[in-house]
Amino acid sequence: LKDPDGDGIYETTIALEDGSETASKWTLRKDISAFPQYHSDYPISDAIYNMSLDEMQHAIETDSTFRTGKEWAGVWTRDISYSIILSMASLQPKVAMYSLMRKVKNDRIIQDTGTGGAYPVSSDRMIWAVAAWEVYKVTGDEDWLKKAYRIIQKSAADDEVNVYDNKTGMVRGESSFLDWREETYPKWMQPADIYESQCLGTNAVHYQVNRILACMAKLLGDKNGASGYEQMDDKIRQGIN
Repeated sequence: LKDPDGDGIYETTIALEDGSETASKWTLRKDISAFPQYHSDYPISDAIYNMSLDEMQHAIETDSTFRTGKEWAGVWTRDISYSIILSMASLQPKVAMYSLMRKVKNDRIIQDTGTGGAYPVSSDRMIWAVAAWEVYKVTGDEDWLKKAYRIIQKSAADDEVNVYDNKTGMVRGESSFLDWREETYPKWMQPADIYESQCLGTNAVHYQVNRILACMAKLLGDKNGASGYEQMDDKIRQGIN
């Protein structure tokens, strides 16, 4: 969408193709028998499911991490985390673990690139925690739980200093998921303005992170930690409401 005259009206032109270059058939390339099977009365649904499993297999790099996309090599925090939450934790838990750990440095979650040099203008790296919790729920791996808890704790402590707004109880930072700055914010907003904003989606992520930290703390016997994180998620909940 483009707004060349800056009047706030965005337009685009879509050229509709005749479909002559669309593939007329699809052939399974990988063995998907090890994964959950899906059968229905609708062949197209079955085919799409099988194609998804096939594409998933092709998205695994030689280093056992997930490729972000056709044009995007390597692992990106938000992309891999949302993929893990949506299904990859169940289908590829080990690859999910490897991919998540690729986005950790100094026991902190790495923030993807974003507006203003990323963190703390971008603060959605904490979606990593939701993905890590999803992996634990699938595997029950206690070593993974302890490792993830330490990483999320330290990352959350940094956020409490850098992105939490004591007045509103919410967190600052640009939107997650809809992460293309020029498609999400008006042109007049500078990085400082985006940092000061308190995006609903990003706050929902941080609320869930504190809920997860409280659950992890209880499982690991950290009662004081659990109480503190419950208070934090309550503040964010009240701020959102």
